[in-house]
Amino acid sequence: MALRVPATAVQARLPAPWELTATASGPPRGANRYVVFHDVLLNQDAEGRPAGDASGRNLGLVTRRGIRATGVSCSFNFRSYAAHPSALPGKYRTAVAAEIRAARHVEAARSGEAVRDRIGVEPAGGGHVALDLRYRRSVPVRLPYEADVRSTVDPTIVRHYKVDQLVEAALSVLFDGSEETVAIGTRPMFVRQVS
Repeated sequence: MALRVPATAVQARLPAPWELTATASGPPRGANRYVVFHDVLLNQDAEGRPAGDASGRNLGLVTRRGIRATGVSCSFNFRSYAAHPSALPGKYRTAVAAEIRAARHVEAARSGEAVRDRIGVEPAGGGHVALDLRYRRSVPVRLPYEADVRSTVDPTIVRHYKVDQLVEAALSVLFDGSEETVAIGTRPMFVRQVS
């Protein structure tokens, strides 16, 4: 989910000298905060073997940022919630334990396919994040991309993502209204290499 939230709240979480920027183009244009739900089918290590957290679910809270003076831009992971103990504290050292439940219902009919995704995240320390998304399935678009993501805990941690994904667009109004939903995309399948 691509959101536009009040810039002051997001900027406060950035390590200096990083400054908040928004996504400049595409469906998430103007977004400065992303909420990413993952249902991992297979996570492999560099040798192709199943990793310790080979499958499982997680939720990542990511913000788009950049350094204005140099033009360098990247995203920052400032919190992750992970269901698998091997994913703690995670590559970014931002992950905390959470119970994550996910359900997907697809109903195929002559008029097309209706999809309902329900995800509930309950962090061990309290709180709750819930998503109940309903949409008509569209023809997915193949959208490869590369991106760098840093950690707000330690900005020297940089992971480079090379992703080949299918994306479907779905839009809705979510949360409490203090933010604006810019775009929601589903990725029924993606393959990524991380270095």
